[in-house]
Amino acid sequence: MEVQEECNSFNKKVFGNILVRKRKVEARLNGVQLALEDGGSKSLRRIEQELYAKYNDILPQEEFL
Repeated sequence: MEVQEECNSFNKKVFGNILVRKRKVEARLNGVQLALEDGGSKSLRRIEQELYAKYNDILPQEEFL
């Protein structure tokens, strides 16, 4: 059990809590997409692209766990 706890601690220190980061990015992305439905702006489109990039960076990290 101690090895598992150490591995979990290591993963959180190195990667952060990936699932929490993923949920935050998903929530922000959903909010931006809802705002874009009401009428978009260049800044919202840029934010959407940045969030997609973050999300795509998180997915491979999640697969490692």
